[in-house]
Amino acid sequence: MVKYNVIEQPNGCEARPAYCPRCGYDLRGTVGARPRARDDMGTCSECGLEFLWSEVLENQVLPAWSIERVEAPLHRTVFSTCGRLFLPWRMWRELGMTQRSRPRRIAAPLLVILVLVFIGFAACRAVIAAEVHRAQSASAAVPISLREAILTASFTPFSNRSLAGTGNRAWSYPSPRRLHDAFAAARGNAWNSSLEATLNGSGMIVPFLSVAIVFQVLCGLSALTVPATLRRFKVRKLHLLRVTLYSLWLLAPAAALALFFYALAVLGFTPRWLAIVPRAVWWYLLAAVPALTLAHWFYAARVYLRVPHCAALAVAVVMMSAFTTGLVVYLMVQPGSASDLFHPLTWLRALPGLIHP
Repeated sequence: MVKYNVIEQPNGCEARPAYCPRCGYDLRGTVGARPRARDDMGTCSECGLEFLWSEVLENQVLPAWSIERVEAPLHRTVFSTCGRLFLPWRMWRELGMTQRSRPRRIAAPLLVILVLVFIGFAACRAVIAAEVHRAQSASAAVPISLREAILTASFTPFSNRSLAGTGNRAWSYPSPRRLHDAFAAARGNAWNSSLEATLNGSGMIVPFLSVAIVFQVLCGLSALTVPATLRRFKVRKLHLLRVTLYSLWLLAPAAALALFFYALAVLGFTPRWLAIVPRAVWWYLLAAVPALTLAHWFYAARVYLRVPHCAALAVAVVMMSAFTTGLVVYLMVQPGSASDLFHPLTWLRALPGLIHP
């Protein structure tokens, strides 16, 4: 039987650090009282966590599928992690608090994917706006320049209202549906149901994706406010950050899929089955992502953080985040709200006045 004793080490070596997996409390005084067997149970006097001494005193290896595992190729772990996200009960059983967490390795690839997706959507909208602007300039007076049209299409592709004096019937923008109608007319294509559903459906993924990102981030912030996490059980913030980052990975597959089929529609590839994809992504973001987020927080609280009342904790986190996200969205869509400050036309038209007053 393996025995541990962190006080009497051979060759005068220092005692191996032993910390509580959940709160980080120093356990060297507890384990040093007598040698411990690997199957002995211990209890943290600070947060009350029951654990095996082997968890604390032995190096725990990350699972092979985890994106945090530096030994595995990054491109392979990205796909394996995305696949494991849909099995949260297995995922959080294989991850442990004693395994080394690498938040940067989780966040960096996700940030790159989301940035590339937003750039891709902006590029597709710029192509649409340029073609519509070119077609309408020959037949009607367009109130904005080509540069303004492209910037508006790129940075506010989901806006359904115009700023004062920026739109009329000749340039019915930035309404996405009207812009797609004008794009189809400029191409001279028959406006079939497949193209309509694909452009309008995939094009509106951007606001849903933005709201989903806010929702996931607020879930992590909501967990900080629950008394059972930081006050009673003193869960380290690193563990909550880990759960939040893994939950954010739920958005990566839907975002990449929506961009791919939106680009196909812009290029003119519109088979009949293509119209099913945007609806599937919509339902995934609206229904599946909140349900999977709830499941992730439930199993993370149950088998990863090992806190009681895990169902109540998960429901409280998701409900608080959903309410706050809904409130933010409601305030942003109101006329004259702060969202006008982020409209590219606001800054584009104010810039000359700031440079040459």
